[in-house]
Amino acid sequence: MSPDDLATLSFDPDQGVCPEGHPCRLGDVVGRRKCDGGDYVGPALICWDVTELAIDCAARDGARRGVVEWARQFLAERT
Repeated sequence: MSPDDLATLSFDPDQGVCPEGHPCRLGDVVGRRKCDGGDYVGPALICWDVTELAIDCAARDGARRGVVEWARQFLAERT
């Protein structure tokens, strides 16, 4: 697992749907998702069970700053 994936305890395998209701999957770029039925590309959904410790460890291991900040923001919004 890459440090970016670890920063979010991996991205949630259920990537929901796009605004038009098409099922989404993880994109080719870490941190992005895209729909199977159109041109939608957006931020990937983060695993609900992410922890501050996991994010800190990934940051120390070289995860990209933007992914780490995004995971921390997600965690802050959830609490």
